[in-house]
Amino acid sequence: MRFVDDLDASEAVGTVTGPHAASAGAYLGDGRLGGRPDGRDLRSEALALQHTVLGAALRTGAVTPEDRASVGVSDNAFAAALTEYLVALPPSQGPVNFVTASANGQRDAVKTAILNAPEPVQIPVTSDAWDNAAAQASDAVNQAGTEVRTALTAAAATR
Repeated sequence: MRFVDDLDASEAVGTVTGPHAASAGAYLGDGRLGGRPDGRDLRSEALALQHTVLGAALRTGAVTPEDRASVGVSDNAFAAALTEYLVALPPSQGPVNFVTASANGQRDAVKTAILNAPEPVQIPVTSDAWDNAAAQASDAVNQAGTEVRTALTAAAATR
């Protein structure tokens, strides 16, 4: 997972608007989250977008309507990515459900705490807590991808 400080400004494009648009950092191309030629995929992009948008909100102390919209889009993309992942699995490979994984549940709980914080009081989540929850959810996504790659490599080796 890449964090805000690692992002190139040219990657913040398109549908992310508002005060955090410059730090959004997700590749959105034609306005949709999607696969990239460099290997990033829908799952990782959705998590990266949400991590960046809510990380910026934590730094500014406020969640904007645009932030909420971006989080909704990234949640939907993340859930839809499970179907894409399941279709990609070879028949012999059991799935890793990264949407229902406990790490994603923790990320969702922290995300909800950020989104539900009343304004103008301080958001009751630290940047470190959000970073940790997002990284753990990303690890679950990476595990799913690694298992698919391993299974496909093993299947190719037996041909």
